[in-house]
Amino acid sequence: MGRLTFDDWLVEQKFPPVADLTAEQLAVVRSTYEQVVASAPEVARWTPRARSSPTDNLYAVVVRDGADLWLYTWVRHSPEKNEFFMMIPRPDHSVDAHASLHAGGRFNLKGFGRLHWKRQRAKPDANFKGTVQLTMTPITLKAARGAMAVCDPAHFTDVFELSPSDIAGTCTVAVDLVERGGAALATPWSRIVKQRRYTAHVPEVLITIWEDRYKPGVSNESNSWDEDLS
Repeated sequence: MGRLTFDDWLVEQKFPPVADLTAEQLAVVRSTYEQVVASAPEVARWTPRARSSPTDNLYAVVVRDGADLWLYTWVRHSPEKNEFFMMIPRPDHSVDAHASLHAGGRFNLKGFGRLHWKRQRAKPDANFKGTVQLTMTPITLKAARGAMAVCDPAHFTDVFELSPSDIAGTCTVAVDLVERGGAALATPWSRIVKQRRYTAHVPEVLITIWEDRYKPGVSNESNSWDEDLS
């Protein structure tokens, strides 16, 4: 698909539904949409270089968009160096945004070739205990399209596929490194939409799609860990 349909564009622009528009209004709005589409840059179907070594474990998080499979983020585990990376593709390849946990326990957040944040965390070895969150980032269909990265499943150890309905709410994707059987780092007023665990190594990789359930006037300390706030 790659770009918004007319109906989706109406919703994004907060226009009334087609049924509520007059013929004249519809003609004007459709003309505007066609101009936007014509002036929009074509999606450059690039495939990120995900693998650094034949032994890498690669776990992709993708969004199914009709015939397209958009690569939103992926996790790379290097058994040789005992390192974990969460990669976040962007149309500008020079961004190279990623989080990493290295063998000595050094945790980094990098982008544009620069180190933006570093901390010392648990070493990702056989004695690993607790949880280290590589990062948590919002996930939407629009953002998945905007990343312009197409997933080739053959390049990955596993592909965690999401549908647009899975991320229709206010959602985030989180990657946690956890001890054997460990839980994801939870956030209040949230529920798990989908989750996938990878157990071929220690720490395990736990990828979670969270939906924000906070409701003004309803959410409070007494229900901060309740998934259903309806």
